Amino acid sequence: KREIINYGLRTLFEPIKNILIIRKFITKHKSSLINIIATSYRSIPLIIGSAGSNNKIVVDVRGGGLICPLAFSSPICYNTKGRHNSLRCLLDQHKDKKGVIGLLSPIFSIYEYVIFKFWNYLLKKSLNKVDKIVANSEYTKKQYILNGFPQEKIVVINNPINPDLSLANNKKENIISFAGVISESKGVWDAINAFELLKDKNLT
Repeated sequence: KREIINYGLRTLFEPIKNILIIRKFITKHKSSLINIIATSYRSIPLIIGSAGSNNKIVVDVRGGGLICPLAFSSPICYNTKGRHNSLRCLLDQHKDKKGVIGLLSPIFSIYEYVIFKFWNYLLKKSLNKVDKIVANSEYTKKQYILNGFPQEKIVVINNPINPDLSLANNKKENIISFAGVISESKGVWDAINAFELLKDKNLT
């Protein structure tokens, strides 16, 4: 019970605390540019807090953290045709829970959904103070536009690679190299399955 209460209070009051922290930091440290790397919706208070300053603000989004309370970590999160269904996403994460947690999980999901929508609403009101939103792919940009973010403020800067990296001397071996979060959304399992289906596995 104590953990549940602490979670509820933390979800409600921690964002307010973060707004006060970022505003105090901005006041103390005079900066010409604020760059916020938004990895989840819990970054929203930092953006709102920064928007109250006269600084240039750039928000770096590496995924769906500002439009999805689960940061697109579930297969049900992906939607290329319309707005993201945050409530469905939250309900799905608890669908296999048993016992008391299973019975109460819809309440937890709805509670977090209301909190998320509240902060998401305030975020969109603050976007007029944000100078640029940097997405790491065209897919990410599309998702943010579909979910009400201003297209004119979003630019795409892909993850960098070393153009001088040569694979010419590499031996042909049955090896898959992957850098990133190992999740279904990254297509890791698809790559492994495709590799298994290849008749000629000695390909670069």
